[in-house]
Amino acid sequence: FLDRFLNARTIVCSPLCRAVQTAVIGFSTHPCVVQHGVPVTLYSDTREKRNFGGFDTTSKYSGQQIVERVQRKLSKVYPNYNPKHSRFARMTKMIKVGDATDIWWNTEAETKTRLRERLQRLLLHLRYTPEGSIIVVGHSHFFRVLIGSLLSEEFKARSPKLAEDLVHSKLDHCAVAATVFDFGEDENETPKIEDFRFLFKRGKLLHDKKQQKENTKGGNKKSNLKRVPWKEWHETVLGCHQDDAELVYGLEEKSNQ
Repeated sequence: FLDRFLNARTIVCSPLCRAVQTAVIGFSTHPCVVQHGVPVTLYSDTREKRNFGGFDTTSKYSGQQIVERVQRKLSKVYPNYNPKHSRFARMTKMIKVGDATDIWWNTEAETKTRLRERLQRLLLHLRYTPEGSIIVVGHSHFFRVLIGSLLSEEFKARSPKLAEDLVHSKLDHCAVAATVFDFGEDENETPKIEDFRFLFKRGKLLHDKKQQKENTKGGNKKSNLKRVPWKEWHETVLGCHQDDAELVYGLEEKSNQ
């Protein structure tokens, strides 16, 4: 699985700014970018699921405006960020806006029917992407719906606890997981997930606040989840890059030795 991750030749990403920033930070020294010049292509069907009142799942930026906003955000978080001479700058130049033009976001809560249609479009897109290994940068609630609804019976039997957690929990921030799809022979068949596993030591699942509230209803227990400040979140992403990724695909400094 790690070999497939390192040899991926396609990166698709949600157009929401936080996802694009994650892609820029996390893949700035990935072999597919450094050695093969693989771009990050924005694909609107990977955006976060919008619930009622979910204002963090909408936007007002499209096309090149998304890239420019990511550059502004990076310059605030990293004082030494140079828009012309840094690995992050190199990544932002390799962003293709894809279909993230005009109004690509939901302007109201997303119904189950619309979400299901979006999932089907994404699965067709992945099915007919020529490369066998694809990196998708997205969001926890969206991935929970995608993964939880497609787990094969064989996987559920083999890993019942993990299968249950994937349905009721969400991926932690910056988690990287390998997911194996069986698309079948007919595109009308519902794809099935045959395997799922985390690639790095930081990978884990979190119970969301609603689930935590239901589990502690009637008691005095408090949720162990906390709000993560924006700067701390970026440091976590960079920490993943330094602690885990350098062990796998090496830092630029090492490659020059």
